[in-house]
Amino acid sequence: MRDRFREFRRVVNEAYTRLYEEGVFSARKRTKPAIPAGGLCAIFLAGYKPETYSLYKATEYIKFAEGLGAPVPGGAVEDRYGLFVELSLFIKEYAKKKKGFP
Repeated sequence: MRDRFREFRRVVNEAYTRLYEEGVFSARKRTKPAIPAGGLCAIFLAGYKPETYSLYKATEYIKFAEGLGAPVPGGAVEDRYGLFVELSLFIKEYAKKKKGFP
């Protein structure tokens, strides 16, 4: 999951760079867009395959993980997102077993 998320961010960044170099962005934009934040990439992935990927907002994830007593990794957004998706899928499977989830 972490590698997939990292690779997806890299591909999106390459597309941003190519579009910038081709002059697709507004002439007022003087600098190349930075690599997209984890939240934006999570939206793209969740829209693509919602049964596998989750929406992600770092501040909410940290509250969620800390509330469960799970460690929140520092460093790369890919590590935090990967753990968040793992936690989300675990809770989903638990709810299915308890018949509390469609």
